[in-house]
Amino acid sequence: MSNEMQEEISPTTPAETVAPSTSSQQDDGVPRTDAEERDPYHVRLEGDEDPKSKTKVTKWMAVIIICSAATCVTCTSSVASFTQRPMQEQWHVSSPVTILGISLFVEGLGLGPLLLGPLSEFYGRNFVYWSSFSLFVVLNLPVALAPNIVVYLVFRFLTGISGAAFLSVAGGSVSDLFANEEVLLPMAIYSVSPMIGPVLGPAVSGFINQDTHWRWTYWVIVIWAGVELALLVFLVPETYVPTLETRKARKLRKSTGDEKYYSTLERSDKGLMHTIALSCLRPFEIMWYEPMALLLDIWAALLLGILYLTFEAFPTRVFGRDRGFNTQMSGLSFNTLLGKEDESGKAEVYGGR
Repeated sequence: MSNEMQEEISPTTPAETVAPSTSSQQDDGVPRTDAEERDPYHVRLEGDEDPKSKTKVTKWMAVIIICSAATCVTCTSSVASFTQRPMQEQWHVSSPVTILGISLFVEGLGLGPLLLGPLSEFYGRNFVYWSSFSLFVVLNLPVALAPNIVVYLVFRFLTGISGAAFLSVAGGSVSDLFANEEVLLPMAIYSVSPMIGPVLGPAVSGFINQDTHWRWTYWVIVIWAGVELALLVFLVPETYVPTLETRKARKLRKSTGDEKYYSTLERSDKGLMHTIALSCLRPFEIMWYEPMALLLDIWAALLLGILYLTFEAFPTRVFGRDRGFNTQMSGLSFNTLLGKEDESGKAEVYGGR
């Protein structure tokens, strides 16, 4: 009897041996290899160190500052619309030459992300914010003080490049701060903010140039950008996780005296120049292999071309000469486009749902 019970209870097959897993996954959804899991010196963010764990006040304050700074950069592109006639009279140049002030700035906005955008992958978001906006403030000074048209045009192009470096990484900060289920609204707000700037520019320029010297247009931009720079430095936290991990590893090495602590970024084999080269080549590669991307680029270029063409043709020629509007009224004539920008933001939010 006891033997029969023992046979029923005892296993009929040998116990299975559980093999060690080759990878695992933590709460953040990032796969980890066994080497990373077992390595106590591999530094990662934990708990409140994650940017997504910050308070809602901190997150939304950062989003508002980033959006207003993006508006400042793009507003600078179109504020030149009412400065051209005074410059023509002062420097005795033709209208097509002064229009280059807008064209070169927009050209800089297009080239800047290719050259300076990859810097955030090595030095973090805040490094790009601080350096690009510092350059943006400094390079606008020669624009405001330009003794001739050549200096004015050269520094308009350079300010476009420096401002574009900020625009190329701002969206990354928004996605760093919010979880996937929360990011739709802040990303929609950020997507609209750069488009508000070109529409706001003629209104700002119109109010300034009606009663003051054209140089005050750029002094206002310098003041605005300086305020944005201060807000970026003191109120916007670093959000790029690899940079935060590197900072944590450095603190651990310094506090413990143990040089074995490291971050993923420090062990990466990516080079800065190689990344910049890829950044410059990849857009052309995408346009070559994806006809839809090429068509969308052409369509966007056409729309922006028409938009900036209206900044040149309508304020002075249509509203000013034919309708008798003063400078301020002509600048305000584009405010109806702000409503369309608001509608596009709503479409992005509700369309995503």
